[in-house]
Amino acid sequence: MATIQVVYQLVAKMATRLRANGFVTHGVRAGAHFIDGTFWQKHIKTITALYATEDMFAFIYKLFQNAPNKPIHTVFVGVYDLEMNLYAQLTCDEIERKKTVRTQAIDSIYARFGESAITSAITLHAQQKITDRIAFGKSSL
Repeated sequence: MATIQVVYQLVAKMATRLRANGFVTHGVRAGAHFIDGTFWQKHIKTITALYATEDMFAFIYKLFQNAPNKPIHTVFVGVYDLEMNLYAQLTCDEIERKKTVRTQAIDSIYARFGESAITSAITLHAQQKITDRIAFGKSSL
């Protein structure tokens, strides 16, 4: 359970930064370094654009379900095939419209009160907070 809490924190931070920079993604990746020195990673490309935290987490969670059952040292998540058109797609789908409104509201709360103002039930009892390695959109290249 602790690994899932950390993964959700990583995905939430990544998704928030993705939206803050105006991007959607068509691909997510997940990986782990294990205590025994081995490494595992998988990725999935999606047809529909992903921007909501819960959508990205659902795909990444499915990827981690196929990971070897070994003690994990470090986990990572990432996105690829980015497209700069956040909220540009108009839709008649009521569920998608509500998701857009919800993510915009969450992002405005994060902007005003910080990223820890709203948390998911998954991370409610998390013992540790994640640390940034490379901030989204701020690589040293």
